[in-house]
Amino acid sequence: MPRKSRFLLLILIAILCISISILRIEDTIGISNIEIVDMQIVADHPFGYQDVLRDYYPTDEWRSCTPEEQGMNSSLLGEMVPYIEENEWAIDSIIIIRGGYIVFEEYLNPEYPMNYYRRLQSVTKSFTSALVGLAIKEGFLAGVEETIVDLFSDRTISNYDERKNRMTVEHLLTMTSGIEWDEWSYPYTDVVNNNMAALSASNDGVDYFLNLPMVAEPGEVWNYNGGNAVVLGALIEKLSNMTLLDFAETYLFDPIGISGGGWEKMPCGYYEAGGALWLKPRDMARFGYLYLNGGMWNESEVIPLDWILNSTDYYTISPRYGYMWWLETGMDAYVASGLFGQKIMVCPEDDLVVTFTASITGIFYDPHYELYYDYIRASIIGPPRSVTTTTTNTSTYSTIEPPPTFEHGLFAIYGVYLVMGIFGVVVLAVIYQIRYRKVA
Repeated sequence: MPRKSRFLLLILIAILCISISILRIEDTIGISNIEIVDMQIVADHPFGYQDVLRDYYPTDEWRSCTPEEQGMNSSLLGEMVPYIEENEWAIDSIIIIRGGYIVFEEYLNPEYPMNYYRRLQSVTKSFTSALVGLAIKEGFLAGVEETIVDLFSDRTISNYDERKNRMTVEHLLTMTSGIEWDEWSYPYTDVVNNNMAALSASNDGVDYFLNLPMVAEPGEVWNYNGGNAVVLGALIEKLSNMTLLDFAETYLFDPIGISGGGWEKMPCGYYEAGGALWLKPRDMARFGYLYLNGGMWNESEVIPLDWILNSTDYYTISPRYGYMWWLETGMDAYVASGLFGQKIMVCPEDDLVVTFTASITGIFYDPHYELYYDYIRASIIGPPRSVTTTTTNTSTYSTIEPPPTFEHGLFAIYGVYLVMGIFGVVVLAVIYQIRYRKVA
């Protein structure tokens, strides 16, 4: 082969290497853009989540430290219990988690000690919401846009309305199904006028729900409806061929260390997926902590981040409501809330999870929010910090840089190839020019 042709061939090879490197870098940037999009979603989200490396996860046991070790004032927190007692509020337990550690834990009612299982009431709905997300993750359900009528196509709907064809899983999650429903005007013992009581006592709760009349286009009107949760629970059972409790234990409870408890079934045969899960207060905190961390646990994804963010974003403004979560922007927190004062409060901005159990009846004032504002958040005097060396629980909050990702490594490798290719072309071009001139 002539010398000139050899040089041209080498130049072509170098150009080919550059082209391949550029294509691979574009692929790598494309992968990274997924992360960039996620970060943009977080930036636009009303609450966000904690994206930090934890030094431990409470799968087996929670660790504790003083409030000061996590940037909170123990004196102000200590004033909270006397204030509760002074007002005779029937609050049974309070747990405050900051930086992944229990900084405050009190059991005010001796009838309900630490290991006592509590009926979570409507806090249960937020768990059911999580299970819907897990059904999508595991491939049992295609997505929230699936219509309820299609998913229960084996059912006969006698009270047909074409609007029911447009009622989706998301509409049930956001309490905008459009179904005629009233469970707040009458006691839950009234099986004639209270729809939740009537569903529970019916022969088949799903059939009862699907045959109720429509009063609004799905997605247009918010109306609190416990039947939505029951139908979603029944849907999970139908699609997964598992009981709702088995599904929860397999995909949610076991991975994060929740054990024991139970889940009541209604007389109609379905789990009461809107209000009858029984858990211990520390297990309530585990669930809140999972959401605080964007669905991650022990560096494994339990619930997809997209589901966490979608669940805790606005779908209605009055009230502010997500996928069976109450959104309290004035508190910078989203809340799972249940009758008689059961609460799980998640505040990503302050790396904070707060749980309450209570037996509050007969009053129309919810003291939890006052306690959250005036004592819990007011006690914050700084960011979560590393636990001092005098304890065995060393927190590494915000002190560990995330390891480089596989995509970042590929980007660096292909970048080196690109630089080498360009350098090779330049060198070959110079050599060619020198030799060409000599020949000339």
